[in-house]
This record gives sequence, structure tokens and C-alpha cells, in this order.
Amino acid sequence: PKILEGMRLLISGWGCEVAALDCLAYVISSDGRDGPPDIVIADYHLGDGTGIAAILHLRRQFGADIPAFLITADRTPEVRSEAERHGIAVQ
Repeated sequence: PKILEGMRLLISGWGCEVAALDCLAYVISSDGRDGPPDIVIADYHLGDGTGIAAILHLRRQFGADIPAFLITADRTPEVRSEAERHGIAVQ
């Protein structure tokens, strides 16, 4: 939670509007009334799923290829391959 809040403060300090969600369930339950995000920055490991699943859900919800990247310490070839398969950069 502290890292999420720190990232939210950092990015909002750059003048960006930020929605910080910490689990896949919150992403799925969001109504999307504000339209698609300009970009998604996601951790790979969420409490109840993956950042890749969250990104794919948002892309389906809005019918748009929303730019996205993962921030993760998980450097396994499987994670990188799955992300790349969906056009998601890995940091």
C-alpha cells in the first residue's frame, strides 16, 4: 500500500490524473464512466490476480489497445513472454 500511494503521489505530481487500484476485483468492478485510461502501469502480482489480467480487462472493457507496462520484480521468461504476447512492456 505504501508503494502504491508513493507512485500515485509521484505521478499525480507530474500533473496526471491517477486512479490507483490494488487488486483485479477493483479493476473489474470499476464502471469506466470516465473513459479509458491513457496508459496503464501495473504490478504483475496483484492480491487476486495479475497486472496482465487487469490490463486485458481494461482493453476489452473499452475496446481499445490501451498502452501499458508492467513493473515487476518477477523476471521469469514466462511473465515476460506473456506480457510481450499482449503488447505489454516489462520494466
